[in-house]
Amino acid sequence: MVNFDLAEIEKMQQLGDWAATTEILIQVACRQQALTALSSVPIQMHKVADQTAPEVLMLLLHIADATTEVLKLDGLSHVGLL
Repeated sequence: MVNFDLAEIEKMQQLGDWAATTEILIQVACRQQALTALSSVPIQMHKVADQTAPEVLMLLLHIADATTEVLKLDGLSHVGLL
């Protein structure tokens, strides 16, 4: 497992510094890749997934994409978030 400073990421997100958040996600993904493990990343990091993917050799998964597919298969169009 790879740990990183979520406070630093949140600060950069609030400032709109998506280039810096992209670099952090690339670094974390590369470290995870070396461990051959998947990681979960903070909220809003999906905004830099497209820029991150070419830099790492692992698949980046977004929980919303997987959830959407299951909801479609189940024929649901409205969901609640708890």
